[in-house]
Amino acid sequence: MPTGPWEAFNKANPYQPASTLVNTRTTSAKKAFWTRVGAAAIGAAFLIAPMWILALQRNLYIHIGVATGCISAFGLLASLYLESVDNVFAATLAYAAVIMVFVGIVIEEIGSKGGKYFDFI
Repeated sequence: MPTGPWEAFNKANPYQPASTLVNTRTTSAKKAFWTRVGAAAIGAAFLIAPMWILALQRNLYIHIGVATGCISAFGLLASLYLESVDNVFAATLAYAAVIMVFVGIVIEEIGSKGGKYFDFI
């Protein structure tokens, strides 16, 4: 007689030992762990990659293009994983605020040094 979802009764071998509940918990824990690691890696990439690009390039159009592309990609990924429109909107706006603060800091830094931000001027 099966005692839970981890155990299936086998008529051919009724004395077959049940698979332990620990095995199912371990599998779930490993899957949850790697899901969190993947999410952390994607989150880090979405913050670190634009920062490097924005720090190394001093062209306004590159800054706006990188910010627009990263925010759009983040919004699309958020819409795949989040269920509520409110959550997608909130997460995308928070990410946009972080990126735009960094763009503003770089613009202010260049302006305080007396440098030209626009390459074409």
